Amino acid sequence: MKSVTKNNKGIILIELIVVMAIMSLIFGAVFSVYLAGQRTFTKTRNQVDVQQNLRRVTNEIVKELAFARDWELLENIPTSFNPSYNYIYVDLYINIYYSIL
Repeated sequence: MKSVTKNNKGIILIELIVVMAIMSLIFGAVFSVYLAGQRTFTKTRNQVDVQQNLRRVTNEIVKELAFARDWELLENIPTSFNPSYNYIYVDLYINIYYSIL
């Protein structure tokens, strides 16, 4: 019997192309997971900022109302302001403006 032994010491072009295609698929998948995580992190950070600001303003309003002798809810913004009063205004878009005059 004749023994055939090949001594391959290199890679052929087809093998190189296949490996590069597989690696590019893997890198693409990893990069897309990274971008999704980055977007989620940014969105969560923005939500935390909004919640912290809302908590801070809510605490200020509660503190002002707790120490007030009396308070009144108005339907409209007053045209003139009494400098001895503190005013809290909340608009239709839930933006809270806090002012001590």
